[in-house]
Amino acid sequence: MAISPWYKGDTAPSWTISLIPDSGTINVASLSPSSFTLLIKNTDNGVEVVGSGTFSAITAASGSTPASVVYQPSSADVASLGNYVLFLVISFPGGFTETLSIGVFQVIAK
Repeated sequence: MAISPWYKGDTAPSWTISLIPDSGTINVASLSPSSFTLLIKNTDNGVEVVGSGTFSAITAASGSTPASVVYQPSSADVASLGNYVLFLVISFPGGFTETLSIGVFQVIAK
C-alpha cells in the first residue's frame, strides 16, 4: 500500500512495512513490537523525530514475500505538512541494530 501522499491528521489506515534488507531476509522470530522504531526525517528542515505510533502484526517472510510489520501512525506523526524520509530501526537481541530506508513520504493538506 502506498502511504504517500498522506493527508495531514489522518491516522488510518495502518501501514504495512516490508522488511527488505540490502541482502537476504530478516528473521523476525526473536522480535516483538518494541523491537521497532520509526524515524521520520523532515527533508525540508533536516529535523528528525521518532514516530509515536504503535507497531504490531510482525509477519515472517514466506517464499518471495518479505517479512513485514504493521505501523499505526499517531496524529503527531502526520501533524505537519512537509516532505519526509522514513527509516525503520530494528533492534535485535544482543544489541545489534539494522536501519532500513522505507522511502519518501509527503504530508499534504486535506
